[in-house]
Amino acid sequence: MALNRVCGQAVARSLLNGIVRSGKVAHAYLFCGPDGTGKSLAAREFVKAVNCEKGESPGDACDTCSSCARIESGNHPDLIVIETDGQSIKIDQARAALKHIAYRPLEARSKAVIIKRADLMTAEAANCLLKGLEEPPGYCVFVLTAPGAASVLPTVASRCQVVPFSACTVEEVRSYLEYRHPGEESRCRAAAFWSGGVPGKGDLFFDEGFLKVRDAARAALENMKTLDVIGFAGEIGKDGAPLFLECLESLMRDMLVLGCGAPESLLANPDLREDLGRTLETWTPGGTARAFDQVTRTRAAVEANAARRLALEVMLLKLQADVLGGYN
Repeated sequence: MALNRVCGQAVARSLLNGIVRSGKVAHAYLFCGPDGTGKSLAAREFVKAVNCEKGESPGDACDTCSSCARIESGNHPDLIVIETDGQSIKIDQARAALKHIAYRPLEARSKAVIIKRADLMTAEAANCLLKGLEEPPGYCVFVLTAPGAASVLPTVASRCQVVPFSACTVEEVRSYLEYRHPGEESRCRAAAFWSGGVPGKGDLFFDEGFLKVRDAARAALENMKTLDVIGFAGEIGKDGAPLFLECLESLMRDMLVLGCGAPESLLANPDLREDLGRTLETWTPGGTARAFDQVTRTRAAVEANAARRLALEVMLLKLQADVLGGYN
């Protein structure tokens, strides 16, 4: 893979290709944009292009030389990738980055440090990293990723060149998914529409864990009258609640599309068209609209750190009460 395979991101790719072609690589870059838009992938491909041994594709990586292959596999001695431990990036990790750049490259032209989710660095880690950003050796390059420049400590962001990433078009995501999943054209179309222009989100359609959660959401809607709400919420759990709510919201939107007679080309889950048709036997358009509003409000509450399982239980009890009371 190389920069030209990053989904969409014409502005970012053009900027990075130009930097590699010019040979004027700065010491630090901050890739900013929504999660799932390819920032981490582009960071790796950029480092590959900077250190490519062949230079057969001007401004990009060849993907065949030893340097490209070792960076791709994560085994290059001149590259270190720093990620969160699930919650944050700590000062010991920042110190490891500084230790990494303290010595000249063993093989590559540039020592590279990729820091994923730099917005999650602790204040201590960010301040420690400043030493490397303020007085970098000429042979190193930092690539940080974050949702936005404002989410990173200002003293860190100000020492980086910002490279913007944004949502892609549905067609760009579909092409990307068809490249990654040949022979799955139907699912790729559905995934691209559901992704909202975020390639990483489209990839979820090929994850069995995601499909299991989406099917649980569909089954809950179809069997709402007899659903064991408390037991079901326990199975979803607090960790699964955000994805479950997102799937539920998407499915209910599709039910509104079908119930109102809108074009089926608007469906975000076209592969479940027949299943959703059965679900409409339980829900009327008016009831679906009210339930959709309830799901949307619950999802917003969960994103605002409400107690996830309790919020899920309350929402499902309200939906079930509406169905059983004949208000759907």
